[in-house]
Amino acid sequence: MTINVLRSNKTWGSYKHLKLPQSEARPVLTAQLVRQLVCANLSTLHWVENNRSVESYHEDLVNDVYSSLNFEDVLLTTGKIIFTQTLLKGWLDQYFPIGMEYVGLDANKQCVMGIRETK
Repeated sequence: MTINVLRSNKTWGSYKHLKLPQSEARPVLTAQLVRQLVCANLSTLHWVENNRSVESYHEDLVNDVYSSLNFEDVLLTTGKIIFTQTLLKGWLDQYFPIGMEYVGLDANKQCVMGIRETK
């Protein structure tokens, strides 16, 4: 589909819609995770190495460079909220998923971004 456009500087242009092939999403395993050592202390956030299973292949790993904290992560790490799952199951000393979105490099040094699974 093509649309002709007259721009403000009196030149003609066009917008074209090109259908791109759908890429198949595949799960990858990130090499690091963000954890907190002391509850309600943001300075204790740090990277820890992920527990990699035997089935994981080196080319499927992503070496994290950046992970963002959203509003829920900040509330969780400052101790303002707590997951109801942890209270119901008695997991108060367990790991909370922090930093769901990530950017990193794969085995080919290609930039990769994604969203972690948080169960």
